[in-house]
Amino acid sequence: MLILCSGPDVFRAQERVRELVTHFAQKYDIDQTSVERLEGSGTVVVDQLIERVNTPSLFAPRRFLRVSNLWRDCPKAKQAALVQALSRDVENVIVVSFEEEPLTEVLDRIIQPIPKITRYDFPLLQGQAFVAWVTQLAQRLAITDATTIKNIAEAAQGDSWRAWNELLIAAAGGTPAEQTEMGLSVYELADAFLQARPAWRVELQELGQPSQAMHAMLGQIRALLRVRDQAAQTLPSFIVRKLQAWRPDPQTEERLARVLLYYFIQRSGLANEEEATLILS
Repeated sequence: MLILCSGPDVFRAQERVRELVTHFAQKYDIDQTSVERLEGSGTVVVDQLIERVNTPSLFAPRRFLRVSNLWRDCPKAKQAALVQALSRDVENVIVVSFEEEPLTEVLDRIIQPIPKITRYDFPLLQGQAFVAWVTQLAQRLAITDATTIKNIAEAAQGDSWRAWNELLIAAAGGTPAEQTEMGLSVYELADAFLQARPAWRVELQELGQPSQAMHAMLGQIRALLRVRDQAAQTLPSFIVRKLQAWRPDPQTEERLARVLLYYFIQRSGLANEEEATLILS
């Protein structure tokens, strides 16, 4: 059996994978000897998977194999062999693949011969659907304050990872609002840098967290380039709308190069964080 858990909501897709592992262990593998996670990508993991599927186990009649981006990274030369292997014993061999993005139409056609396929697609949630999901997540952490839950959902704006992190802070007795203000400041700083607003360097000094600011800048630049190149299908809709309203800037690639250079000189030990930020000017 092939089970696909696809993004673009990576957090919920990975949560589903964990749920499937837990369910299998409780039902078929109490000793937890039949669940295996195959690390790697491309030819390496495909060859490992085909070998496992074609080699019966004397001690585990049912097997659960967990992989990531199996089909996205599968070489074309290996696709037919992989389909054949996954069609061999669909009842006793379960392969779960977390795919960062839904399969393309071409890959959909390629995997059709596999007798048993289950799909779980996790699009990005917005509005009331996201609030409802955050509320369910909060119940798991014994968070009952409706105001806290609502504030976290509104601040996260469809970002499930951020919502989960904020809920963990609340469950531990922290104050999510303080984290939210910091996060918003980081992204506002990234916007100022991308729009070449003169005050961005002053804001960076006041924030005092260059590593987080650089991470936000890199993410925003990548998102801006994807929106510009019409490749933003997996980005949250509110980010796409915001970036579409920006006037195109021919220096965007140069800013990306400067951020990448910051990471290089800082991680190579050529400069500390504050010194490395000078390359951004």
